[in-house]
Amino acid sequence: MGGWLKHSIVLSFLLLAPPLVARPVPRRPRGIYAVVNIEENVKKEQAANPSITPAELKAYFVNLYQELLANPAVSGLALWVNWNALNPNPPATANPYDWTYLDDAFNQASAWNTQNPMKPPKTIQVVPLPGFQTPQWLLAQIPSCDGLFRSPVQTPPRTCGKATFAGFVEGRGVRELPMPWDPVYKSSWRAFLTALAARYESNPAFVSISVAGLLPRQRR
Repeated sequence: MGGWLKHSIVLSFLLLAPPLVARPVPRRPRGIYAVVNIEENVKKEQAANPSITPAELKAYFVNLYQELLANPAVSGLALWVNWNALNPNPPATANPYDWTYLDDAFNQASAWNTQNPMKPPKTIQVVPLPGFQTPQWLLAQIPSCDGLFRSPVQTPPRTCGKATFAGFVEGRGVRELPMPWDPVYKSSWRAFLTALAARYESNPAFVSISVAGLLPRQRR
């Protein structure tokens, strides 16, 4: 086969090949992050000032975020926040989600990055907590399995999917815990994560989500 023909065939394949598409570089947390447990901070402020208003709590968190982000040793914020705080109402209602404290954190990170363009950008990790932090409106939809643990045993409905626990530090009293295989729990958790992704997935400051607690298994 002549050299000119070989080159023509190779060139034809190159022309027919689809253009290479650059994949976006994965966003990853780097450095030291300041952990902010939102529920613990809310309780601390409410204990110090029982009449504190939502506006005052919002101002407290904005100041806290600004102070932490201003620390040159801090790469960003790791926000621990309960599922029931972010999703206080069912998805079908007018106001199913409350993103206030997360929005404020992202806004402050964005403001810092805008004001400091020559420095590495500050980023955000989100840690939503399910399990014992499941919204009450969801727990009310799940039948209890507690009859299995009574004497004499009381047969629970076949659709039971939660149990009551007490006497442990993490639960802080008597708490209901949904079973990770319960279909209502699984579908609601998926709907919540979908809403969270829709709100923050495209934000360049959002570098990771780390989920702790009793987790329903998700299909990929």
